[in-house]
Amino acid sequence: FEDILAALEADGSDWATKELKTLRSKSPTACKVSLRLLREGATRKDFAGEMTLEYALTVHVTKRHDFVEGVRAMLIDRDNAPEWQPARAEQVSEAELDALFATLPPREAWTPLEETA
Repeated sequence: FEDILAALEADGSDWATKELKTLRSKSPTACKVSLRLLREGATRKDFAGEMTLEYALTVHVTKRHDFVEGVRAMLIDRDNAPEWQPARAEQVSEAELDALFATLPPREAWTPLEETA
């Protein structure tokens, strides 16, 4: 993700400047999660595998500061001034991302509904 930000900075066009401003207003963690999800999702062999991944990710993300802060800033206070933690993309570690992408215990994991005839 940092490479994307750097490329936009280097570009310097009006479009790149606008996109850079937009990306910098978003949760750095959410941006890195989204990029990783796009990459990992492309490797899933079936719908169930993708749903298992996305459900676990949703469970983990909704327990984090940035989710609560985003809800506060956009829906509750409507100040549109979230304070992300961490505040910068380079502060989001791979270990943190790995924890968000961790599988859930079997009792909590997504399971497909049984097909009916």
